Amino acid sequence: MKKIVCIVILATLMIPSAKALLMPIGIAGRILIDGNPTNNIVVNIKNLNTGETTTAYTRKAQNGEDGWFVCAIGGEDGHKIRATVNYGGETYVKDIIVNLNRTTHYINFSISTTSSSPPPPVPPSSSPPSANFVWSPENPRVNETITFIDVSSDPDGDIVSTNWRIDEQNFTGHSIQYTFTEAGNFTISLIVMDSKGYIDICQKTIYIAPLETSQEPPSDTNETTTSNQTEKTNITLFIEVKDKNGNPLSDTKVEIYQNDTLVQVVYTNNSGVAEVEVSSGSYEIKAFYGSQIETKRMDFVNDGRVTFLLNPEEKQQPEGESYNWWWLISIPIVVIVAIVLWKRRKPWWT
Repeated sequence: MKKIVCIVILATLMIPSAKALLMPIGIAGRILIDGNPTNNIVVNIKNLNTGETTTAYTRKAQNGEDGWFVCAIGGEDGHKIRATVNYGGETYVKDIIVNLNRTTHYINFSISTTSSSPPPPVPPSSSPPSANFVWSPENPRVNETITFIDVSSDPDGDIVSTNWRIDEQNFTGHSIQYTFTEAGNFTISLIVMDSKGYIDICQKTIYIAPLETSQEPPSDTNETTTSNQTEKTNITLFIEVKDKNGNPLSDTKVEIYQNDTLVQVVYTNNSGVAEVEVSSGSYEIKAFYGSQIETKRMDFVNDGRVTFLLNPEEKQQPEGESYNWWWLISIPIVVIVAIVLWKRRKPWWT
């Protein structure tokens, strides 16, 4: 009888949950040992909420400054990120809380092995870089080697590090190669840092075609402001709107402006995607969801994809929902009571 009760209670309380979509979080910082920026220091980064870890190393910047490190790790708003440095037999730890409104999260260490106080770190420059990349071949397939090329820019011309996040793995270098073993859409992230520690992140979605098909994949999989394809007069934009948990937002209003003039108004479908055909050029695109209005300004030469990530809106509980839950719990209880009375086979008042 106890087993029946336990099974019913567990079945009643079991509710499936969806894994939150994690965003790449840019982490950068500088390490000073007794006031001196130091290279080849290992920095261990860990998301305390998910358990994901990554490792970065301090290095010399192109302008000669030492002690900078940069990396990326998956996370979401409110997650706690911990950086750990082991030096001279001592362990130094610093924690930060993720805020997705910030492009870069800085964690600096000033380690003193003497009684004197080290000087503060050099402040970052006022000219951040702009991350961007392309890949070849343009329409890759499963088990085909893909070359990703960094085409980022910086007003000061001093980008010192490039870090990639592909298929939950981290890579470094201006040009890397990777092979996907499964078909589908994959998000690629490029994180670049200049000599003063400013970071920019570029994300694009690549479509990997299966081996058994000869059909070319749709060109909407490349979200980019530039393209190495042949320029076309008319292009198609695929505008994707979803919340930060990865859920598509259907029936979301999207407005497309060119030169401050409203060109088109479209709404997303059940998959959270709106398709619009325009001429190549510069556009301002606005997505409306509840009280939120997000705007992106982009230049398009060829077909492209634009993705909006919005905060989830709290959904009002439908009237009578609590009543349905009451029935869901009470019915198993009534069944259990009936079984008990049937087994006793005598009046309950005896």
